[in-house]
Amino acid sequence: MYFDIEKLTKTFGTRTALDKVSIKAQHPEMIGVIGRSGAGKSTLLRCINRLTDADSGRIIVDGTDLTCLAGRDRRLWRARCAMIFQQFNLVPRLDVVTNILCGTLSRRPVWAGLFNFFSRDDIDRAVELLHHLSLEDHGLDRAGNLSGGQQQRVAIARALMQNPDIILADEPIASLDPRNAEQIMQILHDINRQENKLVLVNLHSVDMARRFCDRIIGLRQGRVVFDGPVDALDDRAVAAIYDGARADAAMAASVTANLEERHDPLSA
Repeated sequence: MYFDIEKLTKTFGTRTALDKVSIKAQHPEMIGVIGRSGAGKSTLLRCINRLTDADSGRIIVDGTDLTCLAGRDRRLWRARCAMIFQQFNLVPRLDVVTNILCGTLSRRPVWAGLFNFFSRDDIDRAVELLHHLSLEDHGLDRAGNLSGGQQQRVAIARALMQNPDIILADEPIASLDPRNAEQIMQILHDINRQENKLVLVNLHSVDMARRFCDRIIGLRQGRVVFDGPVDALDDRAVAAIYDGARADAAMAASVTANLEERHDPLSA
C-alpha cells in the first residue's frame, strides 16, 4: 500500500486542528502518533477514515484521492480502513461473537445486518479470532459485562473481521490499566508484523510509542514537528513535541497516574 497525506488542513471555527500535515508510508509500518491533547491526533485519523472531511489537502492511497470519495466509494474505503476507538464502541447488550461479526457489515447488505444473518465462513473467522485473542471463554457473554481489556480485544477482533489494509487506533489504551495497555499494544504490534498491515496508533504514552512502534510522528498544534524512527526520538525531540516539557520522566509519571486512576478491577 502506498499512503501519502499531502498538506492536510482542517479547522473547527477559529481553531486549526491540522495545519498542512504531510505524511508518507510506502510499506506496512507500525506508526505511533504522539502529542498533547488537542494536537490534532484524533482529527488526523478521522480525516483518513473519512469520518471527518478535511478543508484542503489530499490523502492518496494507491493512486486514489480519498478526500474525493463519496457514497459507495467512501463506504468501501471505510471497509478497507478499520478504526479502533478509545471507548471500544461495542454494542453492550449483544454477545461477543455478534459484536465481532459486526465487522462484516461494511461489506454486506443492510438486511443481513438487521436479521443477524452471517455466513458460515464469517462465523468460522469470528471463532478463529476469539481463540487468537484469548476470548474463547467469552463468546456468548454480553460485551458490556467484560473488562476494559477484554472489550478492547473484542473491538480489535471486530476490526480484523473487515480484513482491512490499514488499522487506525485512536488512543486504544487510554482507558486501560498498565497490564492491559501493554497487552493491547502487543496485539497491534503482532497484527502489523504477522498480517503485514499498516497500523497507525495515537498514543499519549511516549514510552509505549518507543517500545512498540517503528516510527513516530509528533504533532504540536496541528503541525508535524517530528517524523522519524524511534531511535531518533531523543529528549530534545520529545521536548519540541510537548511544547518544552522535559519529557520522559514527567510524561511517564503523568501517564502512569492517569492509568492508575482508571484501573480496571476486572482486568483480564
